[in-house]
Amino acid sequence: MIFMMEDISDFMERGDFGSALDLALRIKEPFPRLEALSYIYLYVKEAKYMEAVLGRMLETVDSLKESLEKARALALIGYTLLASGDSKGDYFFKKAYQLVKSIDSTLWRADGYGYLAYYMALSGKYSDAFYYYNVSYESVVSSSEPYSKVLSFLYSLAQRIVESADKIRSPDAREFYELAAEIYENIRRNLIARELRKKASLIEAATQMGSKVVSDFLERRDLESAVFVIKYLSE
Repeated sequence: MIFMMEDISDFMERGDFGSALDLALRIKEPFPRLEALSYIYLYVKEAKYMEAVLGRMLETVDSLKESLEKARALALIGYTLLASGDSKGDYFFKKAYQLVKSIDSTLWRADGYGYLAYYMALSGKYSDAFYYYNVSYESVVSSSEPYSKVLSFLYSLAQRIVESADKIRSPDAREFYELAAEIYENIRRNLIARELRKKASLIEAATQMGSKVVSDFLERRDLESAVFVIKYLSE
């Protein structure tokens, strides 16, 4: 898949939209195919090409049978459209939410909320993303699911939240790191939790002290912390 994405990227850079699309459509697994189509959609600018790619994405969604898979796919489309400046992305997020809400299995429904949150975070909808990550977390810890399944789910959820936090280039990332730390503490991964708490505190320091915090870290020869906080400073 990695090499195929590189080939798709090469075709797009050369302006060969047709070859890029053909290659993406050869991907057998539906979700990797959708990710490739999303990449193409965000690369092209011409309306006719964007419509063609979106049509293929919707065809792929229609081929999915499981509600969780379909909800995840709809959330990806929601992100793709919003990232391109198309407000219709919100419509697909709503459709994804409605599907997730209808899932009977507690773990699958929680997973659906997690995917919804992940793509909302990518779209810059941070408050919505944080809310649905919390819904995912709380619905699982209050469930009667076997402990082993809950443990495995929470570990994956925490990883997803950290992935979202790492991509947020604003102080909004702090609450995501704190939530992930709380989950890691819940499953006794205290070392990881401490690292995330430190990141959250660094973001808070950057918010309160501004560029001075970078100077302070450099004076202490703490280059890692100095580099980390830079992206959270106000423009």
